[in-house]
Amino acid sequence: MIEKGIDLMNSLRSEPRNSESGLFLFVAAVIVFPGVYWIYSLAQGLTWQFDDLINLKGLSDVSSRTGLVNFVFGGIAGPLGRPVSLITFVANYADWPGNPWGIVQLTLVLHAINSALVFLLARRILLSSHHLVNGSVLAERLAALVAVLWLILPIHASSALMPVQRMTHVSAFFVLLALYGYMVLRQHQGGSVPTLAGMANIAIWLIVTGLAAAFAKENGVTVITFVFLLEVFCFSSGWRGRQMGGAGWLWRIWLMLAGSAVALAMVWYAAANWNVITENFKLYRGYAWNEHIATQFVITIEYFRQIVLPRSALLGPFHDNHTLYDWSMAAPYWAIVAWCVFLSSAFWLARKALTPSTRTLGWTGIAAVLWFFSAHQVESTIIPLELYFEHRNYLAGLGICFWLVLLFNHGVQVARKKVVPYVLAVLYLSYLIFSLQQVTSLWGQPILAHDLWQKNHPSSIRAAQSVIQDAVSLGFHDAAFSFADEFIEKFDAVDVAIQMMPLRCRYRSESEQKESFDTLLQQVEKMRTPGGIPTGLAAFGEAVRDGACAGVDEAQYHYFLQRLLLRPQVQHATRVRHHVYYELALMAKNKKNMSGYIDYLQLTFWDFPTISVAQIVAATLFQEQRIDEAIDWIDRVIEHAPNRSLRMSWSMTLRSMRDALLGIQQSLIEARPPQEIEF
Repeated sequence: MIEKGIDLMNSLRSEPRNSESGLFLFVAAVIVFPGVYWIYSLAQGLTWQFDDLINLKGLSDVSSRTGLVNFVFGGIAGPLGRPVSLITFVANYADWPGNPWGIVQLTLVLHAINSALVFLLARRILLSSHHLVNGSVLAERLAALVAVLWLILPIHASSALMPVQRMTHVSAFFVLLALYGYMVLRQHQGGSVPTLAGMANIAIWLIVTGLAAAFAKENGVTVITFVFLLEVFCFSSGWRGRQMGGAGWLWRIWLMLAGSAVALAMVWYAAANWNVITENFKLYRGYAWNEHIATQFVITIEYFRQIVLPRSALLGPFHDNHTLYDWSMAAPYWAIVAWCVFLSSAFWLARKALTPSTRTLGWTGIAAVLWFFSAHQVESTIIPLELYFEHRNYLAGLGICFWLVLLFNHGVQVARKKVVPYVLAVLYLSYLIFSLQQVTSLWGQPILAHDLWQKNHPSSIRAAQSVIQDAVSLGFHDAAFSFADEFIEKFDAVDVAIQMMPLRCRYRSESEQKESFDTLLQQVEKMRTPGGIPTGLAAFGEAVRDGACAGVDEAQYHYFLQRLLLRPQVQHATRVRHHVYYELALMAKNKKNMSGYIDYLQLTFWDFPTISVAQIVAATLFQEQRIDEAIDWIDRVIEHAPNRSLRMSWSMTLRSMRDALLGIQQSLIEARPPQEIEF
């Protein structure tokens, strides 16, 4: 049954006769890309965002070999470190830390390159299938429209304008490159079952590009699912229902694995790490895993709406306050029903529609939804990531764009007055361009943007922190304190309370400092999520140690740090706990307690290994004349480096220190009087 419908999209059996045209690239170079760049240039006044510092601060050290290795291979954005993405930031060495727009400019170039790959991929699909379009000129025009539509989607703005999210673009580049190469290799096989040599070529290509995509961003592994969808909807008529030899069965087994590999890997990951996953949801995110899944179904509808009919005021980087749903609420079920209605309607069109064009539109709708959910199967399922991020739709929206363009083409074919679909298409593209311009111009005015985003997301911690920072930078201290006090009281926001303490130490009375500190201690006991604690902790500690906080002495601050450590949320979040340990280390140093300083620094290192902390520990042990311990510490640090590349880099840096310590130790032994040497 389903095979008859898929036949309408399956005729990619031979290499297209015409070579890839440069028409789109020429037009894009002259008109489209400069126009889109101009729209994005309205955001030149943008500022750094919340994930930029922790991921990009190492850029300042890449002028040295050790600094370069530490930056590229010491990434913490994902379990693979994302070195392929990080190495692209080296080109922006001169832009850190004063020019976020410089980083965004290079990302926009990559966005343009990706849109060219989208054109080539869509063109190859359309040009090779007479059931989709009739004629190479039409195929090229529709492919160009797919690429332009995808290029100007307003939902892509945050992935381009948040500097660190270049990782999304780099990973997508290798995914698109992998898919285009796959199409070329399959068409060289004539659309039938590939030979063993053909399978080997395909495997090598996908392994190389797939690994590059995954090491740019872990979501790149979804490329294998996209390959499965291309095979099913584009090539299956070449081998479906035919006698299968050994190569045929091998191909079918490979396809089944390709279609299910990512989903099975996610199931395996969940089963193997279930306790850790549930603890991460509960202690770090502040909600249960089943609430996360329920909310994701609602969010997918929101993503779809923002792709098709974006509302610029609701697009932005701050979605940490998204409404949480559970399965006792109606919204998740309505979202599931909405997707089922869409899919069933598309399936009905594919099976029952009278014209081939309408049936093809139905199958394309099914493919678009499957593509959309395939793109979300890693970041929007069981992994304890934040609920909502717009950049997750960078590739997910591609299938929807393809479907919208074929919907337009269908309208042209069936409309009595051909001008109507063209007018609607122009109006729709104009709406998208206007929405994109509204978004980018807002990013270019960060103070206005923060205020608007905070009003649209009134419970967002990040939006509140941005508004407070803007008010303080403009000298509106009373307004900052008034807003912060109201926000802290309403949402028990320990993050914001910590952020405000160094400002209170500087601008408020001693009695108010004491009152706010007592309130802060109470809020620590009510903590739900610990992620925002480091935002103001270092500045608070510095104010206390410098004696600039009359209402909070060192003993009180030390007690506060200990209370933080007792909270299970902080104990579970090692990257947060390491900040608390570091503050305790600085407190011990301030009291001349060097043993405590060393102990807390070591705890800091094991929670979040960095060579800078390792070097401080070794140097302090040497200063305390604990040379044996310093040598042993260096050996342990090298042995427990996060990965092989960092181990080599750290070894080159620390071995010289170790050799120097050994030399000093030997000199001290030789300088001892004979009677002091033990035998």
